[in-house]
Amino acid sequence: MHCLVTGGALKRDGSGFVQAPNNFLFPVRALSPVFRAIFLRELEALRAAGKLSHCPPELHDEANWKQLLIRLHRHAWVVYAEAPFDSPQHLIRYLGRYVNRIAIANYRILAVDADGVVFRYRDNRVKDPESPEAQKTMRLSGPEFIRRFLQHVLPPGFHQIRYYGLLGGSRRKANLTACRALLGLDQPEAPYIADLEGFLSKQTIDPSLCPNCGKGHLRQVFQILSFHDPPAEYAAAA
Repeated sequence: MHCLVTGGALKRDGSGFVQAPNNFLFPVRALSPVFRAIFLRELEALRAAGKLSHCPPELHDEANWKQLLIRLHRHAWVVYAEAPFDSPQHLIRYLGRYVNRIAIANYRILAVDADGVVFRYRDNRVKDPESPEAQKTMRLSGPEFIRRFLQHVLPPGFHQIRYYGLLGGSRRKANLTACRALLGLDQPEAPYIADLEGFLSKQTIDPSLCPNCGKGHLRQVFQILSFHDPPAEYAAAA
């Protein structure tokens, strides 16, 4: 689970914006035990309310449930916080990996045969992610590859992204409007895009820039036109 924390918050009465210090948010070493305690407390509350629908049958026994809680309390929970991103572009790129992509892109799959699937992955233990040593390959059997792939499919009713606090759905627009007013920032205008090329130029976006090398430019050689007949309902309406 990944969480993005805002750099401040509105006062309870909405009269001011409290800025978080640049050098402190909360002690990283306290994150693990605090998060573990809150998580297990809420887990027990769900069980008491009978809302743990995916709970294994053996955990309905009180003794087994207590043993599970003891093991969870003893286990070290890995929780970590790092400094904020330097720019919005880094944040958008980071979120894009989780929001707009699937578990593994097609270009990473190198071979599929009767013996399994070969794919490329990045070794996070290598400090430089761009170095050739960080790019490695792995072969998995077909069933194991599918099992790992399906681990990234959310169960029914689960949301990939949830918003809390300032960005909570029901109050997001009002909260952000109040924050901008308190911070003396202009309210954003809804973009009106009459000319796509003009809009991209204002955003300093060059659509012809090569997405791979970031230096070369793409040029249109020819355009494939579609000459198929329109759908019957469109032809009737015309």
